[in-house]
Amino acid sequence: MGGITDRLAEFVATNAGRQFGEEHAAAVAAVVIDSVGVIVAGAGSDAGTAALRYARSVAGSSAELRWWGGPADLPPPIAAMTAGTLAHALDFDDALPGAGHPSAILLSALLADRHIPVSGPALISAFVIGYEVNARLAKAVGHRHYLHGWHTTATIGSFGATAAVCALLGLDQPAVQAAFGIAGSLTGGLQRNFGTMTKPLHSGLAASNGVLAASLARHGMTSAEAIFDGPRAYLDIYSLGAARPEALDDLDDLSKAGDRWAIISPGSTVKKYPCALETYRAVEAAMRAQAELGVPAEQVAAVECAVPPGTMGPLRYDRPTTELEAKFSMPYTVAAALLDGGLTLGSFTDAAVGRPAVRALMEVVSVREDVACRPEDPEGRNSSASSGGFVDVVLRARDGRSARARVVEVSGSPARPLTEPEQRTKLTDCLRTGGRDPALADEVLARLRRLDQVDDLDQALTILTPTTVTPTSEEPQ
Repeated sequence: MGGITDRLAEFVATNAGRQFGEEHAAAVAAVVIDSVGVIVAGAGSDAGTAALRYARSVAGSSAELRWWGGPADLPPPIAAMTAGTLAHALDFDDALPGAGHPSAILLSALLADRHIPVSGPALISAFVIGYEVNARLAKAVGHRHYLHGWHTTATIGSFGATAAVCALLGLDQPAVQAAFGIAGSLTGGLQRNFGTMTKPLHSGLAASNGVLAASLARHGMTSAEAIFDGPRAYLDIYSLGAARPEALDDLDDLSKAGDRWAIISPGSTVKKYPCALETYRAVEAAMRAQAELGVPAEQVAAVECAVPPGTMGPLRYDRPTTELEAKFSMPYTVAAALLDGGLTLGSFTDAAVGRPAVRALMEVVSVREDVACRPEDPEGRNSSASSGGFVDVVLRARDGRSARARVVEVSGSPARPLTEPEQRTKLTDCLRTGGRDPALADEVLARLRRLDQVDDLDQALTILTPTTVTPTSEEPQ
């Protein structure tokens, strides 16, 4: 049995072009639909606007646009970077707890080169493989990687994208190994940038890294043969001593049996709210407690949240002042949800964050990390704080009454998937936010729900192509 690098490269090369069944196709279609929506919506964000301005500066005078709003004549790595940044700009893209946000990265990378038509079956095959590599390597590097301040979406996501593009191109094992080695020197992404435009850029860079690494390897670029194995290799450096190579133990069996692919189990959490997943359980528990008491937000005296260790690491903003900071603030997300009856795209604007009522309510929200909230992993070494254990919230009203609520699984998780109406509502809102006709939602759903029957995915999405580019006063001269 070879090392991790050998085994992963063989896994990608051996399974490239593999045809998956209806269950896998449906799982991929669900997250592709979600990713298409958030990519389009991202065009209406500040980070998306900046990324698209940069893309236009690279493309020069090109007037032709692609479905996601960027110029058609972009080098594939730049196209992947732009689409991937749009995808994560609103923090609304689906997540694989503990492994980042692979879906939108994979889609952005796989559709980066418009000169390579990608059919639905081809995309499903490469997507499932890339998703699996992303999930396995996230486990192998260990959760200390994230707790230390690395952003798994950027670091491990780069390898998932590399695997997917290598599979799409049908590269052989030595070329896949070279691509992994190249990607190993491209990855980065610090949680210090959460709450800024660079956080969504991490997703874009991961997609771009995958395209660039696979393309360079395809053209003969070499790298270390075992980027994941031994001293000073990727896992040795980035795991901080907490590597879990056993995450690859059944990889060979997976290639043969194929019944435990990560896209199916554990599967993605499709986000219901456009903010950090670490806030979800407290938000939903607080709303449940409020409903039990039947009190308006103005009558809430205190909200006491007990969360698993590690939850507050990425939630850097106790008193946010911008919509980007608010996405990583437990006090804001809980307060806004109680005040507004939930969280929507409209909850995350600078004006919404500055409302006196929400600022006042934030003052009564308290959060403490408690080892009792994660009995299966008290120190939070091996599981994500957004999914392991549970969250307890006690809400106290001004009249002295109180209610307690506990949330284990959130809306949108595999255990509590969004309903079809909720999925349609999200897509409609995303199209509207991105400046597209929300009435197109039904046609997009009709085309993508049978992803395995699509001949050319990029072509199928042309109905979303904007007709014009509207320059802004900030456009560089």
